[in-house]
Amino acid sequence: MSKFSSSPKNQKQSDHSNLLNEDVTQLIKKGKKLSKAGKWQEASSIFEKLLAVEPENTKIIIIYAKVMQKANQIQKACQVYETALRVSPDCIPLILNYVKFLKKIKKLERAGNLLKHLTEIIEPNPITFNHYANILAQQGKYEQAE
Repeated sequence: MSKFSSSPKNQKQSDHSNLLNEDVTQLIKKGKKLSKAGKWQEASSIFEKLLAVEPENTKIIIIYAKVMQKANQIQKACQVYETALRVSPDCIPLILNYVKFLKKIKKLERAGNLLKHLTEIIEPNPITFNHYANILAQQGKYEQAE
């Protein structure tokens, strides 16, 4: 029997089993360390494996999206955030991190929509309303910003 006889499917199951045996916290730390060292591909690989096992873990999602941002993978970072929002549409840390990123890349309409949603799911908060009004003003929607 050849040493190459394992199928990709079996290999994938094996990867997941190995990941389950490792400490997720240690993998997160390793991924962050690789990211800081500019080893984006390796860091990305770690977070993709983590998400394969824990697809709804918003902590991992946020870190992975930030890694993609640092790697200047803007479209990938947006995809990670959007996928996460479909799973956890009311996750406040997820929304806030994504809004901050969207403001940075000047996607103000999407940032505004998310902040509007945020104002609907949390108790009235002057800081959130201020950010929302600021984004509306940046878009020239001054009447709505008041």
